[in-house]
Amino acid sequence: MNFELLTISAISIAFLHSLAPDHYIPIIVLSRAKKMGIRGTLTMSFLAGSLHVGLSAFLGIAIWKGIDVTGIAGYMERVSPFLLIVFGVAYAILSITRGHSHRSSGSLVTLLLVLGLSPCIPFIPVILTADTFQQALKIAVVFSTATLITILTLTYLSYRAMRPPEFVHGLEDLLAGLIISVTGLVVLVIEKMLVDVKTFMERWICCMEWDSGPDPRTF
Repeated sequence: MNFELLTISAISIAFLHSLAPDHYIPIIVLSRAKKMGIRGTLTMSFLAGSLHVGLSAFLGIAIWKGIDVTGIAGYMERVSPFLLIVFGVAYAILSITRGHSHRSSGSLVTLLLVLGLSPCIPFIPVILTADTFQQALKIAVVFSTATLITILTLTYLSYRAMRPPEFVHGLEDLLAGLIISVTGLVVLVIEKMLVDVKTFMERWICCMEWDSGPDPRTF
């Protein structure tokens, strides 16, 4: 396929996919709860984003090479919102039972893994249309770069705009856990809506083809 068209497709998917709230909101609320600055927040965002695009590119290239990891990729994407919900609930509960004593690097690492180990499935069909291995690698680099730029930009803007009000002082960890859980729920709803739209369109196309019937001139 034309490399320019592949590039446009990769950038478009990178931008639209990165708009999903789970790509930046969990990191922002957790960094705010831990009183992290903008540098630390962007570092977290970069690490999670790098793991995310690295995994997506690896799975895409593996499938392009003929290694069937589609089931694994799909499972990782489906389970990611549930892991986000569990993490948020656990973090909120710990904020109540242990106060601020749980604010260690362990929660950061866990969140980075939850966010990073969630591949971008829509990118895989794009990389599969590459004609050569070198072209597939170039498309993976384009997708990764565009995704990281989008995620870091959204993280920076959202961090500047999201400032906890004074009345939540002392409840930052609890609110962070709840917001992360809600983010996971929102992602689940969005994914369910996308599946429903896809199913509706497929059925609608089938019905249109059935109603049209065979061309009588072929008999």
